[in-house]
Amino acid sequence: MNREIVKEILEDEKLDIDYADDGDVAVEMVRKKLDDGIDNYYDFILMDVQMPRMNG
Repeated sequence: MNREIVKEILEDEKLDIDYADDGDVAVEMVRKKLDDGIDNYYDFILMDVQMPRMNG
């Protein structure tokens, strides 16, 4: 539910949003962009403090 609230707030500010269901997935998404030569694709990353495998 928190993700949906934050999504609405950020989209109202015209921000593009990517989602990951776990911290390790989020880290892999960042690594993939770096491997593709895109250094500053993500401006910030929000993670929950309680995620299944890797916490924020």
